[in-house]
Amino acid sequence: MITKIFLLLFINPVMLFSSCRPDPPPPDSDPTTGTLKIHFTLNWNGQPFSFFTPYTDANFNYQIQTELLKFISYKLKVKNTAGVETLMEEAHIINFISDKFTYTEELEKGDYQGLKFGIGVGDSATNHGDPAVFPSTHALSYNLAADLHWTWNTGYIFLKFEGRADTTGTGSGPLDQLYALHTGDDPLYGEVNFYTNPFTITAEQTTDFYIDVDVSKFLYNATDAIDIKTENATHTNNNLAIKFSQIYLD
Repeated sequence: MITKIFLLLFINPVMLFSSCRPDPPPPDSDPTTGTLKIHFTLNWNGQPFSFFTPYTDANFNYQIQTELLKFISYKLKVKNTAGVETLMEEAHIINFISDKFTYTEELEKGDYQGLKFGIGVGDSATNHGDPAVFPSTHALSYNLAADLHWTWNTGYIFLKFEGRADTTGTGSGPLDQLYALHTGDDPLYGEVNFYTNPFTITAEQTTDFYIDVDVSKFLYNATDAIDIKTENATHTNNNLAIKFSQIYLD
């Protein structure tokens, strides 16, 4: 199981505590839960990031413009300091282009080692099952995952990374190279693990947990790189999809 840092990202969990209940509890009550608020933030090689804005790919001097980035977060879990894991959510769609990348969960108060989640759908029966079995409010339903599902047999699309690029290498050419990198199928599922990033949940307060995603790291890691000029489209579990998933899960 893959447990390295997500997309070679840099994670900086920050705990900011503030009251989240408008009315105080009765004097004899003993609140036991608080709120964990998970934030994903984006950068490009340390620069502030915006969609539909070209950034330089350091490997090939291409200009890369990202226009879509979304994935299925699966089996979000936390682990407390006693080593006990708690499943918080079965599935959640993280859609960066629509700003749906901050969400909250109620959690028992106490100290935690961190959290982890999968990219994709982590069990074959669910991945290759029928999305119609889920209610419309479920992340894996036809209603919410319509564009993240190929067919009932092929299964879910785990992650989408799309846009256009100038591949002349001059830094001034037209953005005429489209790219669409989609991964899926059971072998490409992997987990991202933040169990070494502790946080504390205080009753009736909010703890903010930040995950900073370097979008440039979708294209390369320490040993490999995606050449958008020649490696610009995959919609299945082929060699390019395997390479792409290995890079973003490294």
